[in-house]
Amino acid sequence: MDELITIPNYYIVEKLGEGPQSVVYKGFHKKNPHRPLVIKILKAASISEDQKRHFRQKIEHLKVLNDIRLITPLSFEVRKNVLFFTKDYFQGVTLDQWSGKQKKINLNDFSP
Repeated sequence: MDELITIPNYYIVEKLGEGPQSVVYKGFHKKNPHRPLVIKILKAASISEDQKRHFRQKIEHLKVLNDIRLITPLSFEVRKNVLFFTKDYFQGVTLDQWSGKQKKINLNDFSP
């Protein structure tokens, strides 16, 4: 998954990172091109309908949480056999980048 892919109704503009199970991109929904999104695409070629239902239920449960320490997912979608989550995008550094610059990490650094 090195090249940018296409998903109907979405613009994908930049690859942000990759892990063993997913690839993360910055993009926009065509209906709202001024709201940047994180689009996390699952690498799994196929998942069962039960797994899809489970993901959708998890997203719905997470959407009701209102905590400044959480990035709440917006949706779980399947388009042209591409499975992905969307979340609001915000500018920042990755946890790896941040922790690499710290001499010592204190748990209090993670409280609001």
